[in-house]
Amino acid sequence: MALASPAPQTQEEHTSEMRVNAAAAVALREYPGAVGTFLAQELRQWSDFGRFIGGHGLVALVCRQLLTQQHTRTLGTLPENVA
Repeated sequence: MALASPAPQTQEEHTSEMRVNAAAAVALREYPGAVGTFLAQELRQWSDFGRFIGGHGLVALVCRQLLTQQHTRTLGTLPENVA
């Protein structure tokens, strides 16, 4: 018996997965050690499995904060006349 293949991702799902993976990378970079590893693993696992069962609000908030934090730090390193 062949297993059914999963439905292809929509553009929105693909974009969400990319944001979660980007946030996981930021977590590893900004929070070295156990905290960053834990955040990255949880985000990636949610991207793979959890998105089917919910919890979108908290994951979206964590991703937004990580990506905003990284963006703010990046802008903060630029000379004032560039930002």
